[in-house]
Amino acid sequence: MGKYKVLTPKTAFPLYRKDPKSAESTIQKSSSYMGLYELQSKRTEAPQFILHDGPPYANGPPHVGHALNKILKDFVNRYKVLRGYRVHYRPGWDCHGLPIEQKASSSIPINAHPLTVRKVARDYAKSAIKTQEKAFRSWGVLGDWGHPYLTMSREYESNQIDVFYNMYKQGCIYRSFKPVYWSPSSVTALAEAELEYKDHVSPSVYVKFPSKFPQILEGKLVQSLVWTTTPWTLPGNRAICYNHAHQYSVIKAESSSELFLIGSDVLNEKGSELFGDYSVIDTFPGHSLEGGAYHNPLTNQLMIANEGTLPFLPSSHVSSKEGTGLVHTAPAHGFDDYTVGKRHSLDLTSLVNERGCYDDWVGGDLSGLDVFKSGNEKIISLLRANESLLHHSQYKHRYPYDWRTKEPVLIRSTKQWFASLETLRDKAIKALDDVKGIPPSSVKRVTDMVESSPEWCISRQRVWGLPLPVFYPLDNPDGYLITADTIQHIKKLFLKHSSDSWWTLPLTELLPPSLTKEAESYEKGSDTLDIWFDSGSSWATVVEGGVADMYLEGHDQYRGWFQSSLLTSVAVNKTSPYKQLVCHGFMLDGRGIKMSKSLGNVVDPVDITDEKKLGADGLRLLIALCDFTSDISLTSTLIEQVREFLLKIRTTIRFMIGNLSSFDPRRDLIPYSSLPPLERYMLHVLSEYFESVESLYEELNYCKICHLIDDLIRSDLSPFYYDMIKDCLYCDEAASLKRQSILTVLHYLLKYTTLSLGPILPHLAEEINNHYPFKEGSVFMCEWPQVPLEWKNETLKSDFTVLRKLRLLTTKCVGEEILQKTIRSPLEACLHLATPTNPLTELVKVTFANDNWCNLEDFLNVSKVYLNTEIPFDISFNYIGGRVLADGQEVNVRVGVGSCQEGEWSKCPRCWKYVPTGQLINGLCLDLLPSDGELQVLDYGCGPVICNVISASKHARSITMAEYTPQGREVVEQWLNGSLTSFDWSPHFDYIVQTLEGKSEEEARERERSLRKKMKGVVSCDLTKDPPIDPQYLGPYDIIVCSLVINTTSSSIEEHQAQMNRLASLIKKGGYLLFVTCLRADGNEGVHQYHYFCGGSDVEYNAIAVSMKCLFSMLEASGLAVVSSSDHLCTGKPDIRSNFIFVAGRKV
Repeated sequence: MGKYKVLTPKTAFPLYRKDPKSAESTIQKSSSYMGLYELQSKRTEAPQFILHDGPPYANGPPHVGHALNKILKDFVNRYKVLRGYRVHYRPGWDCHGLPIEQKASSSIPINAHPLTVRKVARDYAKSAIKTQEKAFRSWGVLGDWGHPYLTMSREYESNQIDVFYNMYKQGCIYRSFKPVYWSPSSVTALAEAELEYKDHVSPSVYVKFPSKFPQILEGKLVQSLVWTTTPWTLPGNRAICYNHAHQYSVIKAESSSELFLIGSDVLNEKGSELFGDYSVIDTFPGHSLEGGAYHNPLTNQLMIANEGTLPFLPSSHVSSKEGTGLVHTAPAHGFDDYTVGKRHSLDLTSLVNERGCYDDWVGGDLSGLDVFKSGNEKIISLLRANESLLHHSQYKHRYPYDWRTKEPVLIRSTKQWFASLETLRDKAIKALDDVKGIPPSSVKRVTDMVESSPEWCISRQRVWGLPLPVFYPLDNPDGYLITADTIQHIKKLFLKHSSDSWWTLPLTELLPPSLTKEAESYEKGSDTLDIWFDSGSSWATVVEGGVADMYLEGHDQYRGWFQSSLLTSVAVNKTSPYKQLVCHGFMLDGRGIKMSKSLGNVVDPVDITDEKKLGADGLRLLIALCDFTSDISLTSTLIEQVREFLLKIRTTIRFMIGNLSSFDPRRDLIPYSSLPPLERYMLHVLSEYFESVESLYEELNYCKICHLIDDLIRSDLSPFYYDMIKDCLYCDEAASLKRQSILTVLHYLLKYTTLSLGPILPHLAEEINNHYPFKEGSVFMCEWPQVPLEWKNETLKSDFTVLRKLRLLTTKCVGEEILQKTIRSPLEACLHLATPTNPLTELVKVTFANDNWCNLEDFLNVSKVYLNTEIPFDISFNYIGGRVLADGQEVNVRVGVGSCQEGEWSKCPRCWKYVPTGQLINGLCLDLLPSDGELQVLDYGCGPVICNVISASKHARSITMAEYTPQGREVVEQWLNGSLTSFDWSPHFDYIVQTLEGKSEEEARERERSLRKKMKGVVSCDLTKDPPIDPQYLGPYDIIVCSLVINTTSSSIEEHQAQMNRLASLIKKGGYLLFVTCLRADGNEGVHQYHYFCGGSDVEYNAIAVSMKCLFSMLEASGLAVVSSSDHLCTGKPDIRSNFIFVAGRKV
């Protein structure tokens, strides 16, 4: 038969990207890609979506934590662009602060002028911004890169001063001498957000304070026992606190003559550990301690100015669960201590200087000692020397560290500026009521932070930051100057000269003109604003109206940017700055440890994009595959998973693009109503997929989106739909209706999957659009489609769900047979499916009734399927049980798998399916015969019709029309020369060419012209004679068409056989007979004679009908092997009582 014509996929879309970085760079440089942000921002009528970028710190190259944050934001923004929003995303950087100042200071002299430090710091920040921006853009992050916001810019600093002054006017900002977290390593105060808690070992000491109480033990001397893990603060002790509501006990240890005062609850728990054997002398309520007094055991040794007795003071913060129930109180070095000290006017003098060393006034040998090291040791030594130390051990606990220097902090009282949490707390919590969170706990986390945070210290003792715009009178150490005039004047100066003018201009110019003459009475402040106040004021510069649709940052920002932004916005705008709060986890290394520069386990994204050759899309897919609300471990397994998934996606897409190479949706789309059942079912699958994807994008559930994409590829496409359609795609006529129907579905699959992949894999989406354009320019300017309602077909879904489950079951059974080597391939399988009531029969009948191109064998990928209520016991099949769901109920299915190699089966040379012996080509392959136009065709007994050869003409070189009656020959000749007026054959051409073959009206007219050219003669024929046709037309022929002739010219089986022999003699070896005749309706053997009327009631034809078995025997006797047969019940006029059979036989 020669070679079969194969339509192979054609595309330049590569399966692999050897250099993804280069390919993505090319896409990024395209005008449509680079101009996308500006283009979408011009959609002025579109609803706006604002994602406010939390500014990363401008310090060093980016790491995978940056990638996680920026790429998640880009997922959101690109989806919103596709949904038709006008996205506002202005990238920003946090530029001030200690780490940059330290970097700058390391390259200049120690005592360099502040302006020198600021210049080097500014240059360093600019360099880091340039490096980070290049990386962010290489990852495909969409944004207003031409107008980033920088916290060091003049515009930004000016707006920040406004925020500061607005909060000050409302009483939300004040100055006070009070305890703050102080970092000796950074030499500055810190806010709560600048701390991280780590395991820390502190000295644990139980100290005896000699005490007397007028209300107990008649004023006898008692050792009040106090526990502390900060021995260095004991020189600053100014009181011991107790709780009125607690019970206290005085005990006597057997090993000592001393009496000890301790909380009763603690005594019960730790008494034996502290005292050994002891006896309780007395127990009494806390209020009995009122009026008590004690001596600090270190007073004499240190020559502390505060001599004499110190008070016992009541306080509710004293706990009975830890310590001793008596709390050492140093007002300068503890938050609760300070509150007690202020209430009772205690001395608030700090013991330590800015470097964390004892101040000179402390006295003794402590002056200048580092309190964390030698200071603690010295205090313990002194306590032991004067026998005031009862117990000493090491205590491991969580302790605050400076998040930048990784060194421990202490609490130290200094004059600082504060944002009042007491003023803002309730308002901030109320403002969170309408904020949505992802994960849902996000809003609760911020609420908890606001509820538990101490006063926010907003001043820093650094030079690289925005100067606090405050002046101080020289004659009043507690006074300060902040007015509307001073603020507006400073704003103008900073806008004109930058904030460097705080150092470059004299005081006479820094003060407004109205105060110039008083310049000698003031000095400018030396503090700068907390960087959390910097970034927390970003809404004032970036967000129009002050409220963004979304803030999206890591969970370290609950007490950082989320909280600082909330507090400043509530203070100034009386509302939350965000409508939705989204929080992601951290990137961890392969061991599950948080990445940090100090640990040396930070992964450079370049390792993934370049070294691993995954490209930016690979990095993005890695992030999408993980649940971002939890921490993500970056393992080699995850990276390989990304590589495999990318290949799977590209393979799937490449199949679509390759097969759609000549498909034009403007011309070739098939209407939904004309699609076969399988294609309509696939559109239902696509509709469910796309609507689920849309819902998950709204929920930011990118992990599940990836799972949906994977399921679509692994379940619905590669092993199922692609498997079903390849034969048609490769071997059908290019323009056939079936093939165009499949291509219609592939078009929609490609379009909808491209859009669903776009936010996650934008480079791939643009690459697809370049090879198969959906939209001129960027694919992201496509309109997000609404799934057509007609695609949703629950009935088809239900039916195909059953059939696909059946397919899985039979595939498993066939696979087991292949493993057992009973058969070698699925196409060698013959299946018997048995169910008790056989509900599958009706389902199969309904599903495939109108599908001329698919049957159950094709669907199950085997050669033959029998549906029964039971499997015959006389067949040596293997029986495997399983279940499918039919009509809402589970049905037991028994599957018998047999081999088509045995018995009367032969392999089709084109499709490799097995058909009954002698049928060397499967019936569904008949239309795929060689179409080189060289076939010779004979229509024997054509009658006055030409419809039998309309399709054949596209394959034929010449066609001969043979007819017995002169009237029939005359009608065909009149059509051939164009003189026929009694009948119009054009509608027949339209039906066959347009409807059945899926071609155009013009192609139907061309077929008419072609058929006329290829008809070489209209000749007389008579099968009762030998030869049956004029000798010059004896052939042999490649194909003979014979429809309802022999059954009307013969009256017995013998005559029928003789005429069939004469007809077969005209066919060349390997040629075909396409034969139509009648079968007995009753199925009996022998000849059934009947008559019918044709061409009017006066014209009567006599005819015979035989059984199928008899017909096949006659064909075999004529040297014809049956390759296909199809019988149809005649439902026409009541005088016809038989079945028609269409048979294809091959000359052997």
